[in-house]
Amino acid sequence: IKTNYAGDYNNTPTIYMGGFLSFSNTNAKTTLENCLFAGRFERGENLTDEARLGAFGTLRSVNAIKNCYYLGDDGLAAVHSDSNLKPGSDNVEITSVTGAQLLSGEVAYKLGEAFGQTLTGEMRQSYPVLGGKSVPSSRFEIYGQQLNIGGDLSMKYYVMGYAPDFNFEGLAMEFRLGGVKTVVSSGSLNADGFYVFTLEGISPQCMGDNIYARLSYGEIEVATHGYDKKYSVEINLCNLLDKYQDNAALVTLIKDTLAYGKAAEAYKGYASIEGDHTGSGRDIPASEVEATDAIAEYAVRFSALISIIIEVDPSSFGKEIYVVECNGAELRNFPSPNSPLYRITNIAATDFDKEWEFVVRSTNPMGDVYGRLTFSINDYLYAISQSTDASDTAKALAKALYNYGVSAKEYAALQSN
Repeated sequence: IKTNYAGDYNNTPTIYMGGFLSFSNTNAKTTLENCLFAGRFERGENLTDEARLGAFGTLRSVNAIKNCYYLGDDGLAAVHSDSNLKPGSDNVEITSVTGAQLLSGEVAYKLGEAFGQTLTGEMRQSYPVLGGKSVPSSRFEIYGQQLNIGGDLSMKYYVMGYAPDFNFEGLAMEFRLGGVKTVVSSGSLNADGFYVFTLEGISPQCMGDNIYARLSYGEIEVATHGYDKKYSVEINLCNLLDKYQDNAALVTLIKDTLAYGKAAEAYKGYASIEGDHTGSGRDIPASEVEATDAIAEYAVRFSALISIIIEVDPSSFGKEIYVVECNGAELRNFPSPNSPLYRITNIAATDFDKEWEFVVRSTNPMGDVYGRLTFSINDYLYAISQSTDASDTAKALAKALYNYGVSAKEYAALQSN
């Protein structure tokens, strides 16, 4: 609904706009039942701020508004704030719904037998229609997936659905990947009305493994994905390649992600990825890390999460009590309080060139510094690539990771601009 009206009505600049009613005056006997407003309002260039917009207009009086709904996108209200009657007033039942609720068939069911909706296939309808195909009283669907790359590898599954007396806390998703079962019982509700369940920390060598997803509500299985047709990170990435061929930065990132998985697979001696994927041919820039006696060893662990681990040698500075910091933040021992190991984890690929400064010092911040070591993930990757002790698969993995990090950072920079 759009208007450029800028004149006056009854000597006032006010204009009233609504999906079913623009203005329902005092003593009006209007009755609306089983109605949905899924439209939007568009302000014309001349429309003044006095325009009073609401999905059901401005209400002074009605006989009844029952079982009515509106798509609450872009901050649209059920009625204008000047209304005497609002949702929750006597005989006023107006409920905001999301696009996901419309798409799922929930609203079509609530509107009653006059409405229906085709919920699957090429003829799928995104909102209820009069006289449409009848919908069930309860229904759940795994609607889509979204892969996160550039940080940890994770897959978000988007769920829509409804049931009598529905309680979101009753939904749970069971994932199976590489023989490991992960149950996610606390999803989240996003702004579009989808319930989101995330499979986090996918190991890179498992990019070709099938991901099985089983959605349950209470004790009942209500939807599955990956059982009738294989679905993997590799398949997802290859689909993205086909879809975004004109996005050079994204294509490069996807290819380097697949090459990272292929190199990790070879390093781990694992077999899951079907394609023979190659990435960018960039060489890791030369670098040198200055050693310190206080920090005996340092390493980067590449798995589901990318971590840096250092080992402190108290005998080199003769103190049993000390503090370890990374970039000014104090670290705890890993994996136990008495361990000489310290760790930072979940490092994003976009941060492979970030420098991490580890400092071993006395408990007094102004006291002695026993040792200091500064390096980046890329410094470590270069060291692996030049090491005579490293295997060929380790060197290939180092190069693949470097290229993955560069592409992730370049793509992120373009996205932020």
